[in-house]
Amino acid sequence: MGASLNHERAGNGGLALIRWHFMILASAVGMVAGLGAVAFRNLIALFHNALFYKRLSPFYDTFHHMAPSLWGAGVILVPVIGALGVTFLINRFAPEARGNGVPDVIEANYFHQGKIRPRVAIIRPLASSLSLGSGASLGREGPIIQIGAAFASVLGQWLRLTPPQLTTLVAAGAGAGIAATFNTPIAGVLFAVELLLAEVGVRTVVPVMFAVSVSTLISHHFLGDTPALPLHVYKTSLFTPGKLGLYTILGVACGLTSYSFLKGIYFTEDLFNRLFKNSYIRHASGMLLVGIALWLMQRYSGHYYIQGVGYATLRDIIDNALTAPFFLLLLLLLKYLATCITLGSGASGGIFSPSLYLGGTLGATFALLITHFWPALNVNPALFAAAGMAGIIAGMTGTALTSIAIMTEMTHNFHILPPVMLCVALAYIVRRGLSRESAYTMKLLRKGRVVPESLHVSMHYFKQAKEIMRKPHWEKAHAQSLIEGKNADYYLITRQDHIVGWRAGHSEASRTDFIAVPPEMRLENVLMKMEESGAHLALVTSNNQRLTKLTRNDILGIIGAEQWLNEELSDVRLFPHGR
Repeated sequence: MGASLNHERAGNGGLALIRWHFMILASAVGMVAGLGAVAFRNLIALFHNALFYKRLSPFYDTFHHMAPSLWGAGVILVPVIGALGVTFLINRFAPEARGNGVPDVIEANYFHQGKIRPRVAIIRPLASSLSLGSGASLGREGPIIQIGAAFASVLGQWLRLTPPQLTTLVAAGAGAGIAATFNTPIAGVLFAVELLLAEVGVRTVVPVMFAVSVSTLISHHFLGDTPALPLHVYKTSLFTPGKLGLYTILGVACGLTSYSFLKGIYFTEDLFNRLFKNSYIRHASGMLLVGIALWLMQRYSGHYYIQGVGYATLRDIIDNALTAPFFLLLLLLLKYLATCITLGSGASGGIFSPSLYLGGTLGATFALLITHFWPALNVNPALFAAAGMAGIIAGMTGTALTSIAIMTEMTHNFHILPPVMLCVALAYIVRRGLSRESAYTMKLLRKGRVVPESLHVSMHYFKQAKEIMRKPHWEKAHAQSLIEGKNADYYLITRQDHIVGWRAGHSEASRTDFIAVPPEMRLENVLMKMEESGAHLALVTSNNQRLTKLTRNDILGIIGAEQWLNEELSDVRLFPHGR
């Protein structure tokens, strides 16, 4: 099947076959991402129930506060036990399973042609479920994204997909993971577009849509289709001109908080790395601090509040059940510290959920303070919390469109769009002004990897083949002297006046991976055809003869795989086969 995906050359029918095959692969990836999301939640529940309550059960409702642990004050050690297991898994099997998994998927797509080690698909969910099940202050989305992406990568490598096909499939797996995690299909597609696709068009977005649709349907079947944070706020008095200034202040505050969160995570990581050389001691020490915080919160406030994904607290905020602004501010500070310590000391998990938590507590705190001092303004804390959640996500991850979509889909309320969009825009601008890098790209930058900030459209793609081809130049000299005395990029090889192959530069090896294209074909279609055929060279021909019948007189020019990157086009020289 892999060979047919890469080397099908049967015209339009073959291209249709390639596309349908690819849609089937994308659907398979979506299925695994959806089932992976369900299995991952059950695995978290197993660890959670075993470690906190000494029972085996795959059920754990994160939208309700957990009951006090059977261990009493001994609950302090539960995160420590989890930390030791997580460190073993990471050290022994997959170092890339440490921290937030999204930067690793981005790195794979941009720098490793979409290749992810198969073991990551197993070790990442194990390590992350143990982290979250033992009380780590993290999110589920990073591991589930990596489950979908890793399966897509393994499947694509096994089928020998071309790099562009593989990276598209990996992006589809990641988007499917987001959709299954939050029940947000639109956000899943936008996440792939904003972070992982190197090219955005129908042929790259449609596979993502297939994968996201399948993963969402599976998630609905097993987990239900109710919104995660239903917000019953309607159109009246949502975004009056008088409240514009309030949302502006909140947007700026979200940007500042995002920057602080970003710096806090990596500052804590550097601090723990300096203080502890042994990875087991490093992570256990960090989680001991988290364990102490959990016990103190439960003892003095009645709930653990800052452990895990924090959705129970967010539900309380959205339902206006938490109305003490200074307590909410305390939760914000403690969640900030707990997440920084958890990630900085070496845990495995995502940052989406902590970002939601920080944004929700920030927005609600701001609105409650406004209500206390200026009750006539009639602000709704739940609405400000929703806008704050989207703002922090945008500031932290740099995914503005995804942030807007994810908040709209999680609340099932499109009336919140104006304030959410304003907060997202301002949060991104403020964080971007203070730090060019997001939480995802910062990790890559620290490894020496620079990810493009945006996608660019080059008008070069829309030129016809005849406009950008290199004019062939026939040399009647001996092939040996040409190779030694000239410096051409490509040499075409002829036998009895027919083109039979080509050589690159001074290479001694001849190759036959070339295609023929008409002079009117656009460069983007030329490159697409080269990609689908596994060809490195395109011969611009004056007729539609088969490759084996092409002569020197048929060749108008040549387009190499790298040519679109270079405006300076050098000569291509022809020489007879045989020396």
